[in-house]
Amino acid sequence: LELARVGGGGVHPSLNSHSIGLPPIVALGSETMKARIVPEVVNGEKISALAITEPSGGSDVANLKTTARRDGDHYVVNGSKTFI
Repeated sequence: LELARVGGGGVHPSLNSHSIGLPPIVALGSETMKARIVPEVVNGEKISALAITEPSGGSDVANLKTTARRDGDHYVVNGSKTFI
């Protein structure tokens, strides 16, 4: 973290990416997903990230407007998405 204080701008974000990308996997992922992904991220073999594709979402994932409702064997998704 010393490098982040002297202008190593990528150091801090690269270390912090795990604090935003990994928690949803740990909290909501299946046991199979967690067993496959978490050890590789913790060991530094992979990185985790979170991409928000709702135009007005910014980084506020708790305030997204898109909804999904089950319709038989499928889901109907209503909302706007942006390619990032």
